[in-house]
Amino acid sequence: VSKKGGWGKRRTINYFTRYARYVIKELGEEAKFWITINEPLVYASCGTIAKIWPPGKGGIWLAQKMFRHLAKAHKKAFKAIKKINPDLQVSIAKNNFYYNYRTTKNPFKILGAFVAHFFWNTLFLKLIRKQLDFIGLNHYNYIDLGSKIKKIEEIHLPDGKDNKLVSDIGWEIYPPSIYYCLKELKKYNLPIYITESGVADAKDKLRKKFIHDYLEQVLRAINEGVDVQGYFYWSLLDNFEWADGFKMKFGLIEVDYKTQKRTVRESAKYYAEVCKRGILAEIK
Repeated sequence: VSKKGGWGKRRTINYFTRYARYVIKELGEEAKFWITINEPLVYASCGTIAKIWPPGKGGIWLAQKMFRHLAKAHKKAFKAIKKINPDLQVSIAKNNFYYNYRTTKNPFKILGAFVAHFFWNTLFLKLIRKQLDFIGLNHYNYIDLGSKIKKIEEIHLPDGKDNKLVSDIGWEIYPPSIYYCLKELKKYNLPIYITESGVADAKDKLRKKFIHDYLEQVLRAINEGVDVQGYFYWSLLDNFEWADGFKMKFGLIEVDYKTQKRTVRESAKYYAEVCKRGILAEIK
C-alpha cells in the first residue's frame, strides 16, 4: 500500500476498510472497544510537513489529502464494523493539544491559537462525529503561546528559562492541560476514554507525581460533569517511539533491550495502588 501512495491515494480507504472488516470477523468477539486509527493528524503532519516520519515528503498539500482520506477511512470502517456487530463500540484515538493563549497579549498569537485549536483539535472530530461511539483522547502536549516557537517539530517545547518541569522528550509537564482538553470535549456528549497519557522519564523521578497530578485533573473534569470512563497510562513497557527510537522511556516497566529483562518501576507500584484502591494516594 505504501508503494502505491499510502494515505495520499483515495484507494487506500478501500484497502483499510477491507482490512478492518477482516480483523473484526476474525477477532470481533475478543473485545468490545475498537480504535480504527491512532492519532491521524499526528501521522499526517509528521510524515509530510515536519518530515520526521514516513513518507518524509509532500508538505501541506499531501497532508490535507491524507487528512481527508483518513477521515473517510474511519467512516467506512465504522460502518463495516457495525454491519458485522452493531454492539461493538468504535472510535479513533485523537491527539489533542491545549493551546494556552492566556500567557500572551499578542492578538495575532491569540488568533493563531484559536485557528490551530479548530484545525487540530476540532475539525477532524466534527467530520466523523456521527461515526463515534465514544472519544479516545491521547494527550501529551501543552503549547504556551507566550513561549518562542522555532519550528513545527518543536511546538511542544517551552522557553526553557523559567524552570518548568520538562520530560526527557522535551514536553512540558502541565497537568491542567488535560483538564482543559477534557472540558472542551464535553460538548460532544460522548463517553471519553483517555487512551494515552504518559511521560518520558528514564530515571523514574517524575512519573509518580505525573500520574498523581494528571489523574487529579481528570477527577476535576469528572466532578464538573465530563463523562470520563477510563484512563490508560502510556505505556506499560518502554517502547519504540517513532523517530526517537528506543531512547525515550515511557514505560511503567523498564525494558533492557539487550537482555529483554523487565523491571517494574516504583511509579508502576504507585499506579497499581491507585487502581486497586480507587483513590489518589499521597506521593511518598
